[in-house]
Amino acid sequence: MNEILQERLQRLNEDRALLEAIHTIFNQQIELEKPNCDVGDTDEMLGQKFRAYVKAKEILNRTFIEIESFKFVKNNPKGFNKEK
Repeated sequence: MNEILQERLQRLNEDRALLEAIHTIFNQQIELEKPNCDVGDTDEMLGQKFRAYVKAKEILNRTFIEIESFKFVKNNPKGFNKEK
């Protein structure tokens, strides 16, 4: 990932309200696409539908964990002196 994208993700991570709003919108969309149990569905079809739904939620959660990993690291040029 290039530096510009990393910087944008760092900025996004600083705005917790915006990050939460984006997460909520994605989560709502996944819930709207939650699989229905149709009359003609076999157990295998239901399993595939539910697995796709669960996988989408896992991907969303991992994505936001990854975004949260992009935080500004403040460098202390003098270092940390434990003896002080």
